Amino acid sequence: AKYLHRTRTMGSPNDSDDCDVKKSDDSSTMNSKKEGKEESNSWKDQCIALDLSGRWTREHSLCTGLAKGLEGRGYSKEAAEKKAAAPYVQEWTRNNEKDPLEWNVITFNTEIANPYRDVTYAVGDFEEKYEGPSILFGPSDQKGSTLKRHMGYEKCSQGDIGVALVVTTETPQGKEESKRYLNKEGQLILERKLYLDKGGDVIESKEVFERA
Repeated sequence: AKYLHRTRTMGSPNDSDDCDVKKSDDSSTMNSKKEGKEESNSWKDQCIALDLSGRWTREHSLCTGLAKGLEGRGYSKEAAEKKAAAPYVQEWTRNNEKDPLEWNVITFNTEIANPYRDVTYAVGDFEEKYEGPSILFGPSDQKGSTLKRHMGYEKCSQGDIGVALVVTTETPQGKEESKRYLNKEGQLILERKLYLDKGGDVIESKEVFERA
């Protein structure tokens, strides 16, 4: 697919002290505004501590459910296995000047190929337009399709520092949630869940990336 641009939805925050997500399932009443602000800042610091910077290569042999996930998105078994085994590299760069919670992500087919996708993840709602077939989102309309997306952070017990970056996307097939965190081995883990509109099934996969 040809990814064209990313636009922020009006009214969405460029920055957020609570990183746009609830920090825990059971939140207690704060004794004072000051205490609430301190807790909020502490959570923001935890989000900033999630360091995804660098170039990451997907390790196909360590992934689970990737080919089956692509089958569930409409690919034949042969095509799904081929795409799952194909080189996949991403470069993550933090926006230290504007907002340390914001990330620019460039995607390559191989480490030396020209990038085919460039997207910025900032806390809040945004839209991304693409043209042509997309491995994850399916074929676009004739004039291109626009995805409604949202990025935030949440608590993650599997993560080494207990924080994950989460992106939700309204796709033509249903709602997708992608969760990224670092494990204790320093690998970047990407867990995807696609909640299909048709049939109500959930397609899950887990991808493992090594830092180059």
